[in-house]
Amino acid sequence: MKNIFICLVFVASLIVSPLAVFSQDETVTETPEIVLMELSGVVVSVDLQEQQIGIEYQLDDLESATTAIFDLSETVEIYKNEQVITATEIKNGDKVTITYQLDENSAKVITKIVLES
Repeated sequence: MKNIFICLVFVASLIVSPLAVFSQDETVTETPEIVLMELSGVVVSVDLQEQQIGIEYQLDDLESATTAIFDLSETVEIYKNEQVITATEIKNGDKVTITYQLDENSAKVITKIVLES
């Protein structure tokens, strides 16, 4: 009789165990949505060793210009006259339109640069 009871408890635990696993609240971690931003300005510094570009730009609601340093993504796309170019061809004074996003540390990372001709 004791063996039957132990077998019943064992079988019951096999049935209840999966139910307990499936009934637990699962924590779903959402991937943050990537927001791409765009701005136009003038290149004021190029540091290819640090993979950074300084851009001076004007926001619509501000009278004075703002300068910010942007990191270049490893896969940055750079265009001039609809042709792909390299970062070595970017010079101070170039007028650019950039597409960038904020990384996990809130650094501004450029994903695309279009130089005006």
